[in-house]
Amino acid sequence: MEGRTSLAEKAYDMIKADIVSCRLRPGQLVIEADLAERYGMSKTPVRAALNLLSREKLVSVLPRKGTLIASISVQDIQHTYFLRQLLEPEAAALAARHATPDQIEDLVRLAGSTDTGDEHTAALRHNRQFHVAVAEASANPRLAAMVSELLTEVERFYNSHAAYHDSDHLRSDRHQELVEAIRAGDAERARSVTIENIRRSRKHLIAALVGESDEAIDGRAAHA
Repeated sequence: MEGRTSLAEKAYDMIKADIVSCRLRPGQLVIEADLAERYGMSKTPVRAALNLLSREKLVSVLPRKGTLIASISVQDIQHTYFLRQLLEPEAAALAARHATPDQIEDLVRLAGSTDTGDEHTAALRHNRQFHVAVAEASANPRLAAMVSELLTEVERFYNSHAAYHDSDHLRSDRHQELVEAIRAGDAERARSVTIENIRRSRKHLIAALVGESDEAIDGRAAHA
């Protein structure tokens, strides 16, 4: 039983990684047997993994047809960013009150970190690591876990379309400003910086998806 469980966990990790990276594309129909061959295992752990991913809304299992990788729409982005707007500013404010010296040191390192290799992949990795670290500094593990799951979906958004591969946008994420607010214990400033950061990220993703500029999205929002 333990072997089956570990295989299912391995299948889950590999399939989810391919969904988040968009090696399995949004809207793609996949077959259990093909996935089993792809990952070098039987269909049983693959089926168990797909059932778990279905609960996370990353796939839809279609009886007698296959499994559909979740598509990405403007509404999906809006829904995810609505939750980010609820959770992450409060996580940042809590981090300003509760972050330990070691956690602040880690945030400083992440905010100033550079990497080699694929620029887009590195920027996404650093962006996620930084925001997860902020949430973990909130001293609320459940809040941190929820933020981490949302950031997984955000990572998939950024991987899903060539127009999202804007590492300059990710690098201008105001990480340094947020770190300074947390280090100063300024909860309100940490909250406001995070709100603005999330707003800009949402606008950028929607603009890329609908083929408009960030400014056009701002203009339509102003007249809504």
